[in-house]
Amino acid sequence: MFKLTAKYLALVGVCTLANALLYLNNQWVFYKEGEEFYYLGLIILGLVLVALPAGLLWGIGVLRRELVHTLHSRSRRLITLLACSALALQASQAVMDNVYLDRYGLSEATLWSSGSENFNLISMRGKALCTISTKTGVHFEDVNGDGFADMFLERSPPMHYLPERDTFDNCPSPGG
Repeated sequence: MFKLTAKYLALVGVCTLANALLYLNNQWVFYKEGEEFYYLGLIILGLVLVALPAGLLWGIGVLRRELVHTLHSRSRRLITLLACSALALQASQAVMDNVYLDRYGLSEATLWSSGSENFNLISMRGKALCTISTKTGVHFEDVNGDGFADMFLERSPPMHYLPERDTFDNCPSPGG
């Protein structure tokens, strides 16, 4: 019974951790300062709450010489289908963000400064477009209802996409 419980704990834990990592990835399109600590914290939490207990349960099962129980095929398919559906649903936002990045030809380069604030240099089709603080989160959303995705900045007015000029307005100019 210990080995079967360890399998279920590992399956649920890995799916939950993957879902949490995808949720965190979906928060912002470009690098946000301190984001790597959230990922590190989630991985450590996953190790402590999932891998360690599952390993202990598996070890107890080995010491007790339990047989390895296989999940019934119907329940295994159902659990796998539910886990994959949840992960695909969570990953859809990241896919859409990458579609917008490709559609507008946007790329990011991190400009490190010696001061207290660093910046992301956002380029559009190879030409410098604007600089955004790494403390500001960015995601895509059609905020003005024109059918084009705009860059929506945390604590700032949205940068609307202007199709006639193929650029975004309200974009802080590079270097200032």
